[in-house]
Amino acid sequence: MSSTNSETNHPIHRTKFAFADADLVIQTADNQRFKVHKSVMSMFSDVFKDMLALDQVNNRKPNDSDSESDSESKVEHVEITERSYTFRFVLRLTYHLPISTLPSLDQLSDIMVMLDKYQMSRLHESVQNFILANLNLEENPLRYYALARSYNLTRVKQAVLPHVDALDLRAYTTNTVVKIPKELLEISFRDYHKLLFFKNQRATRILAFIERARLPTPVYVVRCNSQSARIIHETGGSESTFNPNRCCSWKSYITAAREEVSTANNQDILRPELRVKVAINSKCPNAMRWLLDDCGRIFDEAQKAAKEIPWEYEEEYENVHGVGAQEA
Repeated sequence: MSSTNSETNHPIHRTKFAFADADLVIQTADNQRFKVHKSVMSMFSDVFKDMLALDQVNNRKPNDSDSESDSESKVEHVEITERSYTFRFVLRLTYHLPISTLPSLDQLSDIMVMLDKYQMSRLHESVQNFILANLNLEENPLRYYALARSYNLTRVKQAVLPHVDALDLRAYTTNTVVKIPKELLEISFRDYHKLLFFKNQRATRILAFIERARLPTPVYVVRCNSQSARIIHETGGSESTFNPNRCCSWKSYITAAREEVSTANNQDILRPELRVKVAINSKCPNAMRWLLDDCGRIFDEAQKAAKEIPWEYEEEYENVHGVGAQEA
C-alpha cells in the first residue's frame, strides 16, 4: 500500500465499481479507481481499520489528467499495489456481489495473497464457498492443496485431498522417467511426506475392513486345484461355518492388496481391475465369478465404509514422527 504524495502520469481507467456515497477512493496498480466505503473496508480488513483510524491515507490532490469530479477529489485516496482484477474480486466478496468471471489459479493465488496482506480473514469462508461451488479441484489438485495449506482453507483442503490421493506421488521420487510437476514444488517436503503418510493410513484402514469381511456362502461348488481351498462345510446346530480360503483367489487378492498398500501405490485396492488381474492369474477356474460376483457385496460395503474413513491423519503423523516433525 502506498502512502506517498507522488503524482502519476498514467491515465486513470474508470470502473463501474463506484458508490455515490463513497468516502474512500482506492487506486490499483493498473490505475483503476474504486469508490468504496471506509466502514465496509474497516469491517473486513484489520489493516484498513487501523490505517483509517490513524488517518494514514494518501490525501493527494489529483492532477488535471485525472479528470476527477469535484466530489471525488474531496474524499480520501489510497493507492495499493494489487491489480484491478484482484481487488475487484475481493470487493465483490466484501459487498456480497455476484462474480461472473472465474479466476485462474494464478489469479486466485493473488487474491489469497491480498486477503492475507490486508488481514481480511473474515472473507476466508466466502472464498472457500466460491472455490467449492465454482472451481474444478480435480484439474490441479496439488496446487489447490498447496493453496489451501498456505492459507488454512480447511474445507478446500478436505475437498481436494481425495483428488491428491488419486495421484501416484511416490513415483515422482522413485521413477526417474516421471517428470516432477511444478505444482509439486509448491508444497514443502514435509507436506509431501505427510501426503504419502495419509495415503498409507487410509489404505491400511480400507484393507483392514476387507480382511475382516465375512466371506459369502457360495451358491456353487468352487473348484480350486488346491485341496485346501475347497469348501469345508461343517454343520453344527442351525449354523454352518466355512473355510475362509474356500477359493485360493481370495488369498491372492489379499496378498496383492497388501503389496499395493505397503508400496503406497496410487491405485485403489477396491477397484475391480485388481480383482480381475488376480482372477486371471489364479489357479481356480471360477476365480473371476468368485471375486467379482460372489464377493461383490463385500466390496460394495467396503466402498460405503471408505466414505467414512478420514483422508487426513495429522495427529497420527505427529505421534509417529515426534517433536521434530512439528510445524516450524
